[in-house]
Amino acid sequence: MQQTSRQNVYHSEYRFLVGGAVLVAICTLFITPTYIGWSKLGRSVTLNPIEIGKAFDAPLLRGPGSNAPLRKLMDSMSTKEVQMGEVEDYGPSPVHRLKLADPVEVRNPRAGVVYS
Repeated sequence: MQQTSRQNVYHSEYRFLVGGAVLVAICTLFITPTYIGWSKLGRSVTLNPIEIGKAFDAPLLRGPGSNAPLRKLMDSMSTKEVQMGEVEDYGPSPVHRLKLADPVEVRNPRAGVVYS
């Protein structure tokens, strides 16, 4: 009687581990400078979509000052009606996009349409 058994053998390629670790370190060094000055913005800042939209001067958010706190932005938005839907931008060729806009300007998104 002969008995056989299977044994898994793993071989690590440490050069790929080192290469990946070096790449992560380099990317971290390139990204870190973007956080310099975060504390000098003058007020606490969040990643709330309304606050980001205000930072990029979204037409729907024009009103309160450009440095208005989030609570004031939220209060100014509470009286506005908005709808997410398809908007057609006119130009050399019409482009259909999904956008948060006045309900009069948008229509319901259509099935099968890819928006840019």
